[in-house]
Amino acid sequence: MTDDAPKGEFTIVHQAATPGEALVIRDLLESNGIPCMIPDENSPFPGVDLTPFSTASGAGCDVAVAAGDVERAKALLAVQPPQGDASE
Repeated sequence: MTDDAPKGEFTIVHQAATPGEALVIRDLLESNGIPCMIPDENSPFPGVDLTPFSTASGAGCDVAVAAGDVERAKALLAVQPPQGDASE
């Protein structure tokens, strides 16, 4: 999370399959003026749910934005989905 990230409620707008994908999504959003965070970025096992019997989203790295930026972030992700390997 950047120092200028908004305070308050955050909403998950994307669940990445890998920590690397989450970083790419975060960079895309932030480069378009949407501050965001990866809640488990500093976890020793990002993207792995270690909570037994969790009803949360499970495996994957969540990317969250401030509640007021949800619609813009979803619109941007719909227009520019992650492309995967650059050699494709």
